[in-house]
Amino acid sequence: MIDRIKDKIKNSNLTKTEFKIANYFLDNEELVYFKAANEIANEIGVSDSSVIRFVKMLGYAGYTEFQQEVQNELKSLMQNYSVNLGPSSKLKKTRLEPEATDLSNRVFNLTCSNLEATFANNPPDKIGKITDILLKSNQKFIVSVRGSASVAYFLGEKLRLILPNVRPVLQGDYSLIHNLADIGPDDCLFLVSFPRYSRIVLSAISMAVNAGARIIVLTDRITSPIAKKADEILLAHCETIGFSNSYVSALFLADLIIADISQKLSPENLERLNLIEEYIRKNNINYLEDVFPYKID
Repeated sequence: MIDRIKDKIKNSNLTKTEFKIANYFLDNEELVYFKAANEIANEIGVSDSSVIRFVKMLGYAGYTEFQQEVQNELKSLMQNYSVNLGPSSKLKKTRLEPEATDLSNRVFNLTCSNLEATFANNPPDKIGKITDILLKSNQKFIVSVRGSASVAYFLGEKLRLILPNVRPVLQGDYSLIHNLADIGPDDCLFLVSFPRYSRIVLSAISMAVNAGARIIVLTDRITSPIAKKADEILLAHCETIGFSNSYVSALFLADLIIADISQKLSPENLERLNLIEEYIRKNNINYLEDVFPYKID
């Protein structure tokens, strides 16, 4: 069911109402298990007929058939993985814990829920497709702005050690456009963006589309405004108790990409890493462990 919704979202121009319904289904799959169409409609503030029309748009005869497939999917998950609660339910449970609950436990539980959901949403074959794109691309533009730029910085800096032509672009101003002026059909754009999405990243997507470059997006949901034109989409849950997004799950995916590429490295890539290491040591650009023991005044 989730895959069918994702495909429909990616290949259709959804209305505002359809986006609301799609987001509800994506975030609350386990609630569809037992809720009637009118209950869902009331909860998200749309009409019953809107929910039923959306379900039919997905290819189901009606809500009953749709709900039956959801029930079958969840039963299968519970049998195969011993999952008692979906990630969304666990997240809601964490949020509803009493205020007296130890904050570190609440943050830890929510982070674990984010990681679990992120792991489930990004199977190995998807990671493999994305790393293949990165390896085959000429220039790799790693783009992000604001808070999520920390993820792009980590990914870009590590990839630069082992791959040529990695171009981190982390400025949220006109320099972003300047840096992407040379993107071409043999290149790829790896874009990281989370709520609140920055408008300027849409310019990056437009430039990549016009150039015929491949587009990889790391974001929080399939209905993200940056996901529409993507060739591959990585989904990272970013829920947090605090006021900003949590990027732990996004960093996990970045680390996973680096690890997968490391396993696929050619001898030329390894020579690049050795060359960098050689020049660092030759020019006495010491790592801290190289100068131990040392005296601190």
